[in-house]
Amino acid sequence: MAFSQLTITRDDIDAFESLTFSGVDITAPGSQVNLSESDGLMVDKAIKMLKTDILEELRSYINDETYATEEDLLDAIYAVDSEDLLKDVLVYKFFEIWFSQDATHTDSYSYVKAGKYHRMYVQYLRANLRRLSGLLQKPKTVQRVRWISAY
Repeated sequence: MAFSQLTITRDDIDAFESLTFSGVDITAPGSQVNLSESDGLMVDKAIKMLKTDILEELRSYINDETYATEEDLLDAIYAVDSEDLLKDVLVYKFFEIWFSQDATHTDSYSYVKAGKYHRMYVQYLRANLRRLSGLLQKPKTVQRVRWISAY
């Protein structure tokens, strides 16, 4: 399965914020999750940012040629994700972007929500990547160093 197939739906949105978006159902050509006419652009942006963050976290897999290309690594991570962990992380990133667009001052509801989802995104991204990278077909091999005491 290819990483390019990763996306979110309205059901994913409602799983986290069903009360916030209750009664919102925009059916327009640019809408992907039925929140606004251009929410598809925000989903695409969240996917691009998630892709960049995954590659930054797992850069050593490319540097030591465990995986030949970035796409190979992304596809391998997506293929071992049987629990939709990446989809959940993508939802957190989407909400961070969604709420931050209205965060005009630090006392606002949107600012607090954007901060909450940013912290959740960072925490779950790192935890899920640690878990998923251990399931890869070509796991990371780390050279072990043995220290010898002089005593």
